[in-house]
Amino acid sequence: MKEDLLQHIWQYQLFDKQNLQTTDGHTLNIIRLGIWNRESGPDFLQAQIKIDDMVWFGSIEIHIHASDWKQHKHHLNPAFDNVILHVVWEHPKTNLHHDGTKIPTLALKDRVDNLLLKKYDHLLHHDYSNQLACASYLTSIPSIHKFSVLEKAALKRLERKSAEVKLFWGNQQKDWQQTAFQWICRAYGFKVNAEAFATLGTRLPYQYLQAERDNFENIVALLFEVSGLIDTRLCSKKVINTAQHLRQKYAIDSYAMQKHEFRWSRLRPPNFPEVRLIQLAALLYKHANLMDILLHLQSFKSMLTLFDKTNDIIVSYNHEFPKAKVLGKESIYTIIINAIIPFRYAYGMHNADEQMKDQAVNLLQEIPGERNRFTKIFSQYNFPLSTALESQGVLEQYRFACQEKRCLECHIGAAIMKNRDLLVN
Repeated sequence: MKEDLLQHIWQYQLFDKQNLQTTDGHTLNIIRLGIWNRESGPDFLQAQIKIDDMVWFGSIEIHIHASDWKQHKHHLNPAFDNVILHVVWEHPKTNLHHDGTKIPTLALKDRVDNLLLKKYDHLLHHDYSNQLACASYLTSIPSIHKFSVLEKAALKRLERKSAEVKLFWGNQQKDWQQTAFQWICRAYGFKVNAEAFATLGTRLPYQYLQAERDNFENIVALLFEVSGLIDTRLCSKKVINTAQHLRQKYAIDSYAMQKHEFRWSRLRPPNFPEVRLIQLAALLYKHANLMDILLHLQSFKSMLTLFDKTNDIIVSYNHEFPKAKVLGKESIYTIIINAIIPFRYAYGMHNADEQMKDQAVNLLQEIPGERNRFTKIFSQYNFPLSTALESQGVLEQYRFACQEKRCLECHIGAAIMKNRDLLVN
């Protein structure tokens, strides 16, 4: 028995509630089980119980052994003075508040179905390799439960990424324009060079790019010079000469990056950092105000049109930048999913703009679902994966729930534990 399972049993009342009594023989009725507290303090707050003819309001604390009360030093902590019921698995002794009053205790060991314990062991203590721990139960789980899990996980992922945006914003002296530039830079680094591109977005003041926004070659030269990637093997002589002029104009030597901060290993040429820089330059040249892109494009279709126009710039300058490649469809989807949508959601959260947050979520439902090794695992069990909302949910659910075996915190895990008809195979 583990404490998280006992908390789960209490949360969902998965025990025999007939003729409940405290361990010293008093009649017990549970009126309100309380609100599960994930922070410090008692496990369940704002509970209500009735012992004999007396109604009590307060908190409920849960332990495997009654002796854990003193081991955890709750008897010395005033935060536990309002505990009205101590729920334990086993009960070797009665505990006291620091003022000497007894704490009513309920022992659950003889009230929990053994099938529930077997399910818990089956979910958490077997090696499933690349399978989901709940795989053997999933054919019996309704599709609405599967969608609910992915939707909830996708929203958690959006909130987590939004927190990253706010961290960027704080580090940029609360300048949303510079934050937008750093955030979009990071997205153009994709997975391998995300941090290096984010550094570029920190080092290069966005106002300098706006000052050069009418000249594509100048934007390219500025990005290459600050990134430390200016090189005769990558850039034409004209771009190098322009970069030398911009280096003096903006005193770039004092904040330029080094080439070794970027990675080429195991990347295909279309993903090389110099290629991504030219793609980023095309976006900055075609659309001078990044905030407009990140906040005001209303539909997925309008975003695709934006990137089509950006790709047109790259094609038209191909004679000067032969290494340049247009952004592929999957790369465009990735930038929209990982840059535009989280930024919009974060901005909506910052301004308490529920409509903007809803727009971000709705956009995820317009974009086709991603395909990767994680979605492949979930697709085996008929999870809905047609939209990016669902595939983003898969990434979050697998990383922070399935991989960590946090089955008791999952809607599907809860359904398995509650349903007596779902047997251990």
